[in-house]
Amino acid sequence: MEVESPTLGFLLHEVARLLRKRFEQISRESGLTRSQWQALAYLAQNEGINQSGLAELLDVEPITLSRILDRLESCELIERHLHPSDRRVRILRLARAGRAKLVQARKLGEIARREALSGLSEAEGLRLMEMLQVLKSNLTSACDLPVEQQKRAGHG
Repeated sequence: MEVESPTLGFLLHEVARLLRKRFEQISRESGLTRSQWQALAYLAQNEGINQSGLAELLDVEPITLSRILDRLESCELIERHLHPSDRRVRILRLARAGRAKLVQARKLGEIARREALSGLSEAEGLRLMEMLQVLKSNLTSACDLPVEQQKRAGHG
């Protein structure tokens, strides 16, 4: 019986899963979960975002994010500020300790990246990143198309 090669989606999913698993192993003693690390990283890239916007970026329910943010706030890694014109909205900012924690995360992430890219030349690693950026861009564009356009373009 012939064994089929893994599909692109399956292979990307497995690589991402193993990268997350390896990061969790490396960062276990940091005191933060992968979800907390991820929230900090996305917040660093989107400083001043509100909680619902961050939940959308992380693809989690707002109540789930609220619990993650409660923990990060209690560790003094983030700050929640009232929105100037809407008291129901909280604006999120990294605290000084959160920025320092992200420096640690980048170092831990670099270990996992180095392990993942072992056996590839620097040029091959850079080319892989470029190709993944193209895939991301293509899929982002495809996801943003109206449903009728997706069908005409053969996406559905």
